[in-house]
Amino acid sequence: MLRPNNPLYNLALEEYIYRNCSLATLTRHVYVWINYPSVIVGRMSREGIDYSCSAAKRIGIPVYRRFTGGGAVYHDEGVLSITLIGEKVNGIDEVYSIGTSLIVDLLEELGLDARVANEGDIVVGDCKVSGSAAHLSRDRFLYHATLIIDSNLAHVHELTPPRVDRIRAGEVDPVKYNPCPLTKYVNVDPALVLRVLRRVTMDRGRRLIPLNYSTQDCRTGRGLMYDLLKERVRDPYWVPCGH
Repeated sequence: MLRPNNPLYNLALEEYIYRNCSLATLTRHVYVWINYPSVIVGRMSREGIDYSCSAAKRIGIPVYRRFTGGGAVYHDEGVLSITLIGEKVNGIDEVYSIGTSLIVDLLEELGLDARVANEGDIVVGDCKVSGSAAHLSRDRFLYHATLIIDSNLAHVHELTPPRVDRIRAGEVDPVKYNPCPLTKYVNVDPALVLRVLRRVTMDRGRRLIPLNYSTQDCRTGRGLMYDLLKERVRDPYWVPCGH
């Protein structure tokens, strides 16, 4: 069973693998991971607009920044993170198409009618059940998504306030700010979701792999990954609300 881990460790490991592992390995795998309760914000997310440090400190939830774009997202043990890495494609739209189609196929296998909104969000009914972000570099892309299976969303709007300005300007479908768990629509648990995701992943010629050093070929970079982790822990940009 997949177990939750420290979000900053997961983020540093994901980034290290993306930047340093061989594409021959990365294109064979889809990585899955779970964070302890936290708010993970995008590269350009702004405090007081996309996320709230005061709410995070009051509730006792740490805030960390990832290296990809997008907005602020609440994580806990009921949120599955999925990372897909591949050879560089023609643009960011194609990256989102590759990634969101994997999640949509998973949800359809679970008997749900899913659609894509706001480029990288995936919607069931009137709820967002998955959000995603992406990154393109010289020879590769990274797509990562959250899938809300059975999460405690009681404080989500305090931690990550809805962007009313973007809704009023018509920039986004308002469903973006209405996250709900899959359990609202279907009787599932993480074990079932992982079994179905493994099957969908295999249909695409990849293996489902937990995000850790024991299952990929960059083990010689363990020390360098920890150097990255220590650097991030000390940098207020990556830990924007402090410790």
